[in-house]
Amino acid sequence: MALEENLIPVTLLITLGGALATFMADERNSRKIALLMSIPALGVTSYMFWKVGFGGLGGGSYQFEYTASWIPAIGSQLHFGIDGLSASLAWLTALLTPLVILYSWGENKRPRLFFSLILLMDVTVLGVFTALDLFLFYIFWEFVLVPMYLLIAIWGGPERRYASTKFFIYTGTASLLMLLGFMALYFGIGATPGNAASAFDIEAITSIALESGVTRGFALLTFAALAIGFLVKMPSVPFHTWLPDAHVQAPTAGSVLLAGVLLKMGSYGLMRIAFPILPEAAMAFKWVLFALGCASVLYGAFLCLAQDDLKSLIAYSSISHMGLITIGLASFTELGWAGAAYMNVAHGIISAGMFMAAGSLQHSTGTRRLSRLGGLAQRTPMLAGLTATLFLASLGLPGMMGFIAEFSLFAGVWEGFGWWIMLPIWSILITAGYFLWALQRAFYGPERRHPDVDWDHIHDVVPMERYTIAVLVVLAVVLGVLPFVLLDQMNEWTVQVLASLGVA
Repeated sequence: MALEENLIPVTLLITLGGALATFMADERNSRKIALLMSIPALGVTSYMFWKVGFGGLGGGSYQFEYTASWIPAIGSQLHFGIDGLSASLAWLTALLTPLVILYSWGENKRPRLFFSLILLMDVTVLGVFTALDLFLFYIFWEFVLVPMYLLIAIWGGPERRYASTKFFIYTGTASLLMLLGFMALYFGIGATPGNAASAFDIEAITSIALESGVTRGFALLTFAALAIGFLVKMPSVPFHTWLPDAHVQAPTAGSVLLAGVLLKMGSYGLMRIAFPILPEAAMAFKWVLFALGCASVLYGAFLCLAQDDLKSLIAYSSISHMGLITIGLASFTELGWAGAAYMNVAHGIISAGMFMAAGSLQHSTGTRRLSRLGGLAQRTPMLAGLTATLFLASLGLPGMMGFIAEFSLFAGVWEGFGWWIMLPIWSILITAGYFLWALQRAFYGPERRHPDVDWDHIHDVVPMERYTIAVLVVLAVVLGVLPFVLLDQMNEWTVQVLASLGVA
């Protein structure tokens, strides 16, 4: 049991050591060391995921907890743990890291720095999903910005400086608002005489807030600060404009990690901190959150119809899908919350695969512009099949992950908002429209023979990229056919949290 209690911090230290070793290695061996050092985190998170879901530990309470004194002067501890909400997200983060390394195996521009940044991002995001101390959570949250900023600024497209700076300013400013919310929780709830040793502890703050209550004005202002900080990260309309620029300019590895795990930090923060600690304030903002969610769902979907760059289309579709999570949380229903938790993982797997497919399309043809392509299915049948499967998963085809997530979310929205479901539900048709249209324009119909495309040298997706994309395609299908693998532990967490809030 002592070994299991130390699993999370030891794994973080091993991965951090791997990032340093990768940076210190020679360029030829850096990718091999990075891949090797990403495996322990995948193994540990897979073990924890299995134990929480099927090993009898259960997802309704924290497991694999580790607590140690850190900064006693302010009541901050090294407190880690996972439950039914975070186990799958930690596993997803650890899974995408070796897949991204394999996908980017041919990267020759400063490979030591490139692969060490990927491992550093693995450490910081895993820290966000496992930290149970607000101060510790904030440190990991802020450090996530550094590797992503550098990936975009160094390996990005022509407008990489603009996109990386915009990403840093938007998310950094939101982090400051979130920090104000954390300080309010610290001084208003955590730093009480009987809780001075764990004044930043999420468990302790949540328990005190629910048992003793807080004033309405304090709750509303604090929740607003936290919600804005988290909604910018998701991102939600009107805080979304940094995301398309970041995705379009980022290298494929950056886009995969940004869509696969970084966007999930925002919704995770809402589910882990803002809603459980300040449920009455969340209920007061219920219709505001519903409106923002609907705006994100519909605005993002409609903008997808106007995109010519495939990465830009996938970026706006992410805004739309993240809006569904906002609506599901605002419903305060078990189905809505379970669907939101499931959508986090489903979107992480599917969007990561779609960005890999977009990167392979550019490697194959030299462009991502749909208007310059056509008839590629005959020349690139494997890429066409993988892309089509991922598009179908994202638009919610029954039997795939996207369908389970959307069905649960809309069932929760119907239960929580009734006929107001008619606003966001139109996104289903729009999503099918833009994905099928993009598929038709790029892979079917006549070849357009655009002069910017070297049609004589078009090739199908190379084996290394093919296998990494195929892993995500298989997961999207398997977890769509066997959703209980995720939903059982998520349902335990959902029931436990909503019961503690008095709304279940």
